[in-house]
Amino acid sequence: MMTTTMKMVTHRHEVPTGSVKIRSVQSGKYLAGSSPYDRERRTITLESSPEEWSLVKDGSHYRITLKNGNEDLYAFDKAGYNPDSGQREVFTWIPGFGESQGRWEVKEAPGYSGIYYVRNLHFDEYLYTSCCENKALTRKGFGEPDGNSMFLWQVTAFCLHFTKKDNVLHHETSTQSVHRNVPRKGNGYAPSVAILDFLRGCIPGLRG
Repeated sequence: MMTTTMKMVTHRHEVPTGSVKIRSVQSGKYLAGSSPYDRERRTITLESSPEEWSLVKDGSHYRITLKNGNEDLYAFDKAGYNPDSGQREVFTWIPGFGESQGRWEVKEAPGYSGIYYVRNLHFDEYLYTSCCENKALTRKGFGEPDGNSMFLWQVTAFCLHFTKKDNVLHHETSTQSVHRNVPRKGNGYAPSVAILDFLRGCIPGLRG
């Protein structure tokens, strides 16, 4: 009889920063902004297409910001807490800065390569996937969640895919397609400085 042994991963990855996409390991869907909950809060959901977030180190913690609108991800206060389930609502703060409730620890999960726990430092609660509600919430982990896939998130660079056609450089994500005219250079194309700057964040070692 054959047996399968899971090998623990020993090498560690730096937390990706800059433009990122955040994917639930349990559901395979991406953290995304949805419709406004009210004038100050936006509902967070899980979608099949990735949303662009900005992950920035700010002293001893991280800020997770929705790039479309520059809105901080934050855990709601008492009004968003359910004491029976221990769940807390998560929103983005439409005015921008999420204050102390928008401070997060992003830490690679032991034994997983490139997979992270995301913990709200203000409430000491972990971001987790609520599949029945198709959204992200926070709740106490009672210590690190020990590999429970509900609490695991894959954080990777949010990169564009480029194609060339009729002297136009096309860059696409799974949610949008943008066309930009660029000057020709020989038989190829000369991407703009802004595009090259973006690519440098997605492709290690790219220069130009």
